[in-house]
Amino acid sequence: MLKIRPSFLIAAFGLMLTACSMTPISNPTRAPISSDAPEQWHVNGRFTYRANSDRKSGQFDWQQNGSNYLVRIFGPFGMGMITISGNENLVEIESADQSYLSDQPDMLFYELTGMHMPISQLSNWLTGDQGSISSSGWQVAYADFESLDSYLLPTRIDLKNENSSVRIAVSDWSLDLAD
Repeated sequence: MLKIRPSFLIAAFGLMLTACSMTPISNPTRAPISSDAPEQWHVNGRFTYRANSDRKSGQFDWQQNGSNYLVRIFGPFGMGMITISGNENLVEIESADQSYLSDQPDMLFYELTGMHMPISQLSNWLTGDQGSISSSGWQVAYADFESLDSYLLPTRIDLKNENSSVRIAVSDWSLDLAD
């Protein structure tokens, strides 16, 4: 019968622990965010909004050129489509044959749709820029990514604050506004 010494078992166990502790631990669902974001881009996809018992879903098409944006949202309002255009100073929201202007896009969007959504921050968060998250009251989590040119762009984004949550699923990224 083979007799194994306790000192050999201790050494073997210690070697296994050392090998395990040197293995890098990575989370495959969290990819690194690009250090910079494109200035000009086009993205479309779907979103789901939840607040208490209220749930809405729809599709979006977003074009960004510097600080100027044009967003079309389809579906959740029973009015077909709304268009949001603006920059960091002013937003215009158009629905059917009515148009509304404001310097507070989040508040105007809420007044017109009943949804708390961070319209003023979404262009940053859509491209993975997390710099403005801490003061916004929203938690932002990125789940999937797509590599496009030198950028790593999110394809699933989950937003949550104390009152509501938004899940964004990107269908298509483009750095060409003609698409």
